[in-house]
Amino acid sequence: MSNGLLASAERYSPTTGKWSSAGSLAVARRDAMAALLQDGRALVAGGDGYSAFNSAEIFSPATNGWSSAGSMTVAHALATATRLNDGRVLIAGDSYRGDVYSPSTGTWSATGYMVYSDLQETAAALLGDGRVLLTGGYNNTCDPTGEYCGPNLTNGAEIYSPS
Repeated sequence: MSNGLLASAERYSPTTGKWSSAGSLAVARRDAMAALLQDGRALVAGGDGYSAFNSAEIFSPATNGWSSAGSMTVAHALATATRLNDGRVLIAGDSYRGDVYSPSTGTWSATGYMVYSDLQETAAALLGDGRVLLTGGYNNTCDPTGEYCGPNLTNGAEIYSPS
């Protein structure tokens, strides 16, 4: 471990109630997002070290190994990962736009601009109609004098509609 960054991964077995090694990611990261893909693999995206990452990796339980999932169009940390009804994954937060990963093509595409940009630690929920509700969060801003910099909380919400 170095500065809170870990490359190691573990997986939990609800059957045995125990943890086991899941190998190591290629990039040590913290504050990353993760989503279960429809085929049982797991996508881990973004996170940060001293700045946010745009890289992503996929864990395969069959091989207990990791492979590259390419790069998002923008870097994200402290954001959300939501699997959409069609199997794609939306990464949203900590940027002015989101990213969508397509497991079938292995590619990333940018979403449109978000209403509330640069929000971290938002909450996301997949709605019954396939849209995604994003709500809450904060961004770090300074007052006009620069004397106080800290979290600026929001009670805003927005909806992402997959195309």
